[in-house]
Amino acid sequence: MNLLIVTLGVIILLPLALLLVPVTFQAQACLAEKTAGEARMAWAGGLFAARFVFANSKPDFFVRFGIWEKRLPKAGSHSKQKKISGTKKPNKQMNFRQVKAFINTSLLKEVCRFLNRFQRSLNLSLEGEYGTDDPALTGFIAGILAALNSGRFSLHLHPNFSETTLNLRGEISGRLIPMVLICQFFVFLLAASVRKIWWSALKQKFTIKGVC
Repeated sequence: MNLLIVTLGVIILLPLALLLVPVTFQAQACLAEKTAGEARMAWAGGLFAARFVFANSKPDFFVRFGIWEKRLPKAGSHSKQKKISGTKKPNKQMNFRQVKAFINTSLLKEVCRFLNRFQRSLNLSLEGEYGTDDPALTGFIAGILAALNSGRFSLHLHPNFSETTLNLRGEISGRLIPMVLICQFFVFLLAASVRKIWWSALKQKFTIKGVC
C-alpha cells in the first residue's frame, strides 16, 4: 500500500517538478521578402536543447540530449501531397471581423497586463514595418506595441495603414519557468474580456455541429 502511494505521488509530482525547471531561449529572425532565422532553446541548464534554423526556405530542426545531437528528418512530400489532394474542410473559425466586435480598452489592458508579466524575463529588440488588410487591426497592434515599448522591450516598428506588409528584423532572449507561464496564461484566458472571445468561438462551433 505504501509503495502504491509513493508511486502515485511520483507520477503526480514528477511532471509538476519538471515544469518548474527553467527554460532559456534565444532567437534572431528577419521577416521580409526572404525569411531567415535561428532559434535555440535549452532546458535544465542545457541537459535537453533544441535548435531551429530557417534559411533559403529550408528549415532544419535539431535536438540535443547531453552531448548527443540529432537532426530530425523533414516531413515527406507524400504527406504534403495528401494534404493538398484531400478534401478541404470548411473554415469554421472566427475571422477578424467577428473578433473585432470584442476589441476594446478592457481587452487591450488584459493583453498588455499578460505581456508585461514577462518583461523582467525577456529581452526583445525589434524594428521594421507592419500592416494588415484591416486598419482597425493595425491600430490595435500599434496600441499594444506602444504600451510594451519600455523596459527590456526595444520596439521600433512603424504601422502601415494603407497596405498589408511585414518587414521585421529582431532578436529575443529570455528565461521562463513553464509552470508559471501556464498559470498566468490560464489567468489571462479567464479574464472577462478575453473569455468572451473564446466562449463565443466555442458556442459558434457547437452551433455549427448541431446544424450539421
